[in-house]
Amino acid sequence: MKNLSLDKLSNLIDSLYNIALEGAPKAPNVFVLTENIKSDQNGDIEMSIEKIIKSHQIKNMSNGFLCGLGGSYFLALTLPAEISLSLYFQLRMILCIAHISGYDIKAEPVKSMVLSVLSEKSIFKLAEELKVQKQANLSDLIMKRLSSEDLSVVNKLLLTQLKKKLTKIGMKKFGKFVPVVGGAINAHYELQITKNTGALAKEYFYSAKETKI
Repeated sequence: MKNLSLDKLSNLIDSLYNIALEGAPKAPNVFVLTENIKSDQNGDIEMSIEKIIKSHQIKNMSNGFLCGLGGSYFLALTLPAEISLSLYFQLRMILCIAHISGYDIKAEPVKSMVLSVLSEKSIFKLAEELKVQKQANLSDLIMKRLSSEDLSVVNKLLLTQLKKKLTKIGMKKFGKFVPVVGGAINAHYELQITKNTGALAKEYFYSAKETKI
């Protein structure tokens, strides 16, 4: 993972983003998935967001368990695929939450916000570091007050942070030596990661609309 360049990571995120938007075999796109969940929850936005998070927790937990079954022997083979799939489920979950909260998930500033959630690096703090100090609604700050040049700088910083996060996760996963037990540990780990990511996405897209700097 340390050898993964920022360009390759950026291309991976772009590819996963497009798959989430367009859908894949047996995997509905974000728009269809969101509307189905919203319909099941009788149009209640917050309940729909909680359902989105829980459903993706289950998917990522299953992914983590299956990839962790082989223990350390197969880890070198499964780690890249596992992390890519984990990123996909997290990314799709974030996009669903952003979409149901009323954001244009095809807009470049929203893509930066999504990357911020994935990397667990506050885009709002980065905006402040870039001297964007105007009093504003946080979502308005990102959508309207950051120039394209600022967004480019922000995205590079976020990708760097995401790479550090993935490297840290990869190092932790090399501690799984026992088959089956490793699967259970990995499943719990993915469950917690997805839960935390979902909570952060909810905070950014659903709750941050009313938050001031």
